[in-house]
Amino acid sequence: MDCLLHDLRKLYTDIEIKVSDPTTKFTETSIDMSNVKLTIESTNKKNKITIICEPIDSRIGEDIKNGKISIIKNTRKQIAKFFKKNYNFDSLEARSILSFGPNDEDGSCLLVDDTIDGESDKERLNEFKDSIIQGFKWATREGPLCDETIRNVKFKILEIELADNYLDCNGAQLIQMARNACYSSFMIGTPKLMEPIYQIDITCYYNVVPKLNQLLDRRRGNILTSSPIAGTSLYKVVGLVPVIDSVGLETDIRLLTQGQAMCYLTFSKWQIVPGDPLDKDAFIPVLRPAPIKSLARDFTMKTRKRKGIDGEPTLQKYVDSLTYTKLKDAGIIS
Repeated sequence: MDCLLHDLRKLYTDIEIKVSDPTTKFTETSIDMSNVKLTIESTNKKNKITIICEPIDSRIGEDIKNGKISIIKNTRKQIAKFFKKNYNFDSLEARSILSFGPNDEDGSCLLVDDTIDGESDKERLNEFKDSIIQGFKWATREGPLCDETIRNVKFKILEIELADNYLDCNGAQLIQMARNACYSSFMIGTPKLMEPIYQIDITCYYNVVPKLNQLLDRRRGNILTSSPIAGTSLYKVVGLVPVIDSVGLETDIRLLTQGQAMCYLTFSKWQIVPGDPLDKDAFIPVLRPAPIKSLARDFTMKTRKRKGIDGEPTLQKYVDSLTYTKLKDAGIIS
């Protein structure tokens, strides 16, 4: 990139080129089941739905991404068999998976029909399930914390009531209702922010390994392994560093070691950011790095500001004022 920018500035044009600060993509997740069941109404008050969420195995998203299971290519029976065998889903729940989210081929969230026949009209649900699925995918594509993708969460439909009149029960009403129901179940649980982590592979001399350890530690990273390369005087160092803290790391390594180390970075995993993204009392200093316990809140609010999203992430946006007041009086939310 440095070479390309140099050529653009010096060889091909005289205009000034400014490069914006790099941005990092985050994701959102929940580490606990929803604390309570919340019933969400549609805008016209004629339809109701109750959804809860709970965390799921992170390997599910990888299996979907790698094509081991597909909501499009596999039958419901094949999907049920896969989840029972690999993730210990019970037979009923495995057969009730309606969709993957935020998309069918690269999703890491599940939508499950957990309604009981007799308490909810399953025929009406099946008739309008496409609208419910669209609302679910919308919610998982643009999460409530900072409009980032939701990962590793299962949303379960517990109850649903749909109006008999098709004018009152249409996509415009149901999509928005399902989205708000997913958001409210997510916010009433324990929402967390996740950040991408790089694996850093460094080739260097042994005498610079302690310096690398100190450098990575300042960037919330750490060294996993350090071993000599057979037949040479070089060492191979493998570590982890958050993507958001990796900007300029390669240059710092070259300067710190006077060219005795070189590295390359590859994506490793998603990791939960320390702290509570909903903590309004988190200390965030001005023009200085935030403390470890405030990182999630700091990243959330800065991402919202960068995207032009006003206000704070709060459950109050997705439930009526009476429900919100009851939850606050009961101490379920602060």
